[in-house]
Amino acid sequence: MIRDILVFIKAFLLSLLFICFSFADNNASSSAPQWWIERGIIASLDNEFSSSAINNNYSIANIGQLMFIATKAKEELDEKSGSAGSGISDMIDEFLSNYARTESNPNRNVDANYEAVNIGQLKYVVQKFYDRLWEIESTNPNSVTFPDGIIFLSGGTDSTNHKYPWTALPATTASNYNAELSKNYEVANVGQIKFLFSWSILEIEEEQPVVDTNGNGIPDSWEERYYGELLDDVTTQIAGNLGITILDAYYLGLDPTKDYSSPTNGAMKEIIYDNNSMIIEIGANELTRDFEGNVINFTTNE
Repeated sequence: MIRDILVFIKAFLLSLLFICFSFADNNASSSAPQWWIERGIIASLDNEFSSSAINNNYSIANIGQLMFIATKAKEELDEKSGSAGSGISDMIDEFLSNYARTESNPNRNVDANYEAVNIGQLKYVVQKFYDRLWEIESTNPNSVTFPDGIIFLSGGTDSTNHKYPWTALPATTASNYNAELSKNYEVANVGQIKFLFSWSILEIEEEQPVVDTNGNGIPDSWEERYYGELLDDVTTQIAGNLGITILDAYYLGLDPTKDYSSPTNGAMKEIIYDNNSMIIEIGANELTRDFEGNVINFTTNE
C-alpha cells in the first residue's frame, strides 16, 4: 500500500546536491497548493508546523511516496489542462502495472514501494512534469504558479530558457564529470519531493469553435442572442436604429437592440464619409469600409 505524503512544510531551507531550492518564509498555507487537499495528499494545513511534520521533511523518501504524489499530480494536470501528456501517463501506468496491487493481482509484491528514492530518480520523474508545466505556460501565460523561491538552473539552450531546478551535468570529458554524476545516486528526502510538487495551475478552458452555419460572417450564437434566429441578410439590413448594417454592428461589438443615440447607452454614433470609404465610429471603436462593403480597417481602444 502506497503511503500518503505527509503535510507540506515551508519553514526550512533545503539544498541538496543538484536540486537548489528554498522556502521564502514561514507561511506554509500560502504555498501548499489547494489540489493537495482536494486530491487527498494532505488532510488539512492545521498541523503544518508540528515538530513531527517538520522532522519528517528530512526523512529519506521512498518510491511509493514519490509515485503517490506523481499520480495525484497527473490527475490534476488531466483535469486542469486536458491532459498530462503521454510521457507522464506512460510513466504512471508503468509504475501502477508493476508495483500497485489490483483486484486482478491482489498478491503483487509491493516491497519496491518502500525502497529509497535517489536524486536521479526524483529528477527523472520531476522533469516530465516540468516539461508539461512549461508547455502549458507557453500556450497559456500566467496559468502556472511554480513553487515559491524555486531557481531554474538548466534545461534550455540559453539562460532565458531554463526550466529545471538543478544544474546540468558537465561534459563527459570534464574532470569532474564522474563526481557530479555520482551525486544522482544519493538519497532524496520527503521535503524535496513536496517542494518540487507544490506548483499549481489554473483550469484551461477549451476554446469552442465558432459556428457560422449560413456563412454570413456572424457566429450563430450572436444572431440567436440578439435576434432569436439565424439571419439571411446582414450586409444590407439595418441593425435597430443604429443606421448601420447588422454585420457592421457585429464588427463594432454593439448591441443592436440598444439606442446608441442616447448618451446613457455609452457612445454617440458618428458616420463619416471619406473620399473612397465610410468610417463608422462608436465610442472607442472604429470600422472603415469601402463603398463596395469591404472592411478596410477595424480598430478598438477598449
